[in-house]
Amino acid sequence: MKQKLLIAIVLLLGWMPAVFAQETGPSAYAVYDGNGTLTFYYDENMEKRDIEGNQGAIYTGFENVNGIGGAPWANENFNITEVVFNPSFSLCHNITSTCSWFWNFNFLSSIKGLENLNTENVTDMKYMFSNCASLTSLDISSFATQNVTDMSYMFSGCSSLASLNLDNIDTKNVTNMDHLFSHCAFETIELKGFNTSKVENMRRMFTRCENLTELDLTMFNTLNLTNAEYLFDNCGKLTSVDMSSFNTRNVSNMQYMFMSDNLLKTVYVGEGWTVESVKYGTGMFHECVSLVGGDGTVFDEACTDYTKAHAGEGGYLTLRKKTLSPIGVKTVIAFEENDYVNEDETPVDLSNTVINDTYFSIDNTSDAENPDGFYSADEQCIVINKATSNDAMTTVVASELGSNDFTSNFTGTVVEVNGAGSIK
Repeated sequence: MKQKLLIAIVLLLGWMPAVFAQETGPSAYAVYDGNGTLTFYYDENMEKRDIEGNQGAIYTGFENVNGIGGAPWANENFNITEVVFNPSFSLCHNITSTCSWFWNFNFLSSIKGLENLNTENVTDMKYMFSNCASLTSLDISSFATQNVTDMSYMFSGCSSLASLNLDNIDTKNVTNMDHLFSHCAFETIELKGFNTSKVENMRRMFTRCENLTELDLTMFNTLNLTNAEYLFDNCGKLTSVDMSSFNTRNVSNMQYMFMSDNLLKTVYVGEGWTVESVKYGTGMFHECVSLVGGDGTVFDEACTDYTKAHAGEGGYLTLRKKTLSPIGVKTVIAFEENDYVNEDETPVDLSNTVINDTYFSIDNTSDAENPDGFYSADEQCIVINKATSNDAMTTVVASELGSNDFTSNFTGTVVEVNGAGSIK
């Protein structure tokens, strides 16, 4: 009897590891080889990975990093020069934070397989590449960022980063862009796909981007922005900034916003620009010695605070009216005839506006003056409607939009929506 019991126990012990191994399945881990390369995997082979000598290491538990320097490989920041995402890592779907993953990796010069990093559930990307001083280019166009709320310091201190591809990046839920691009090396950056409608903090967003020569922010929606402190300070080569889409009615902090931008000549603003809520505006134009306002007002070193932050007489800013530009897709327009000019600032002739005209407005701001501005469902065009039920409107042109999307944001009369007929 005892012999049979012993045999049964032995068989059971031999069977159990196989069962538990089956239930465990693949796991996320990173292998440092001790020679400068950190590789990410998602498979069942962690125990089989060959670590050379005692110099390497295997890391786990990084799917939800909290706090700066919280990544388990943080102590190797001066040794790692290459990061590789193995194709298997694309199957890892449970990463919710990449906070400070590569923070202070001063000698990291190569990241391979970044398209294998699945970020669909990530909410926190702050400090992700901060102080990667040796990176010269970065392409994160494969990132799914629709759930990210915090991008503060994400690329801050990437002092050699000359090329940054942000195509397809979805920032609709981001609230914090503090220091996002500060100290980067690029000369230009394409931000027309950025949705900033929920961003509250843009403090030092472009601080010390010393190679930037001009900046087009005409697609920025700043209705929720409260902090613009040091936004563009020490951008030594910056000559012009287009902020004509900015609505600043909620901004309370503009101090040192353009400080030491000594080549900055023109700052364009639109009708949504105001300093009515500003509480902190000291040194807003400190050392902006080249700045000239739209009416010819030149810089005066005795007047550098926010009281000069207006267009018109005595102001340092230049008013830019909303523009309509031809594009290659059918679009929707709704407007008052006298509110718009062409890109060359000649008046727009709307007398013969018909279905399928390819005009769109750069202004996507929803505010008190323009309550119905919004992106279309496919984000290929923008609808602007400043008319109220009592205002006379020009012809409304509608195409490439479903009727529900259009009518839910428009109070006037639709001439045609995708051939669906008239909607009153």
